[in-house]
Amino acid sequence: QIIHSIHPDDRARVEQEMKKLRHVGDPYEIEYRMKRRDGSYFWVRDIGRRTVASDGRDAIISVLVDIDQQVRIKNDLEYEVIRDALTGIYNRKGAQGCIDKAMKRGGEYLFFMIDLDNFKRINDVYGHEQGDLVLCTFAQQLASAFRRSDTVFRMGGDEFAVLLENMTAVQVRKALSEL
Repeated sequence: QIIHSIHPDDRARVEQEMKKLRHVGDPYEIEYRMKRRDGSYFWVRDIGRRTVASDGRDAIISVLVDIDQQVRIKNDLEYEVIRDALTGIYNRKGAQGCIDKAMKRGGEYLFFMIDLDNFKRINDVYGHEQGDLVLCTFAQQLASAFRRSDTVFRMGGDEFAVLLENMTAVQVRKALSEL
């Protein structure tokens, strides 16, 4: 019955871990999401070991530790490491991870860079707050012009780049025309 309180995406992993417990006393430690009474999920660390109940049946004794806040903080930090703080799109580090994965997959791709001409004048004439607004607006337009599977990122300053995988020339022209 307990397996039904575990998030569906985590169940198979938890079941696999439990199958590894072959002998009485075998320990385990696993993290997964568990359902609350309100139907939402929270992260737990389940620390336990295999034992035998007084009636001879196999049993598990474990302690569940609520680690939801730690997992959320970790996820937030991981997100911040790969995202540009100003625009919210990938930064160079985040893009590098996506590019590495794309290169391992192989296939055709298109990589291009975009530099906003005379951007310095926007900052000089209208101020950095307006310049930041231009960068954010451009980043969002750039991201919305391409597929979610494409890697759109800010290299720094007013330089952006896009990695497109498995996209036809017609699709590229259409996306660029929408900018």
